[in-house]
Amino acid sequence: MNAKSEALIIGAGPVGLCMGLALAKQGVSFRIIDSALAPVKESRAIGIQARTLEIFEMMGMVNEFLDLGHQLHGVTIYGQSGAKIAHLDMRMRSMTAASLSSRSSLSGSDTTILSVRTWWSRITS
Repeated sequence: MNAKSEALIIGAGPVGLCMGLALAKQGVSFRIIDSALAPVKESRAIGIQARTLEIFEMMGMVNEFLDLGHQLHGVTIYGQSGAKIAHLDMRMRSMTAASLSSRSSLSGSDTTILSVRTWWSRITS
C-alpha cells in the first residue's frame, strides 16, 4: 500500500469495486488488491438484480447502468437435448402496483414484489 492510500480494499469483485466507488465519492484514497493476476475474459455478472439497482440509485449512478445496459424482456429455457422447455415473458405491464396493493395483506416478500413491480413499470413505460 502506498503512503497516500487511506484504505486497502481486498478483492476486486462487485463489493470491493462498490466500496472503492463509495470511498472515492467521499474523497478517501484507496488501493484495491485481488488474488487474480488479470481481469476475467468471460461475464461473471450477466444481470443486475432490482435491489442492486435500488442501491445504485441511492449512489446516484443508476441512470448510467440503465443507459448502457440491455433490458431483458424474456428468457427462453432449453434442456440438455436442445429442446425448448419454457419461455418466461418479463414484460409484466398488466401487473400494476395498484392491482398488487389491492390485496388484503402484504407480507415482506409481497412488499419487495410491489417495489420491483413499481420500478419495472417506471422503466418499461
